[in-house]
Amino acid sequence: MTKLRKKDFKVEYDALVNARHRCSNSKNAQYKDYGGRGLQVHESFLGPDGFWNFLASVGRKPSADLTLDRVDNTKGYEPGNLAWTSRKVQQRNRRPTKPRIIDLGWGSKTHTVFCYDGKKTRTFDSPLVTLNDQTLSLYEWSKLLNINARTLRQRLQRGLTPAQALVPTLFDTWGKPRDGGPTIH
Repeated sequence: MTKLRKKDFKVEYDALVNARHRCSNSKNAQYKDYGGRGLQVHESFLGPDGFWNFLASVGRKPSADLTLDRVDNTKGYEPGNLAWTSRKVQQRNRRPTKPRIIDLGWGSKTHTVFCYDGKKTRTFDSPLVTLNDQTLSLYEWSKLLNINARTLRQRLQRGLTPAQALVPTLFDTWGKPRDGGPTIH
């Protein structure tokens, strides 16, 4: 009988090593999403017999187009929570994205707009911004001033006051108005 060696299971071994790095190496690019969230590699997968325990738990990689996936995204790399799955399955297993609205301190308002076909609608929230005793949503200010809403949001997030942010002026890279453009006072 031939002896099993780790080098005969390179793909599976690399998957475990990558999981260890994501969970324990703070210099790893993905650490904040794994170890930074408290996710860990199960202790049975560590130490001299760790790889063999890992292999017994997940088995050999059945196909080259599959990757190691955690079935429950809130748990770490532990027995019963790992499977070889496709990228498509993994995309459905993601954490919910952060809400796109960022409350700027004045609350928010819900808007419903028609999509390009004129039949479907899309609902979204927009932060409220007050200027000169007039409170409108960022979306409404955008339409009123003909300035992209994303531009207004970025200006406010950078610390500009509403009076500075709601000015139809182009700013340079350092946040200074270009060539003394118009201002609202």
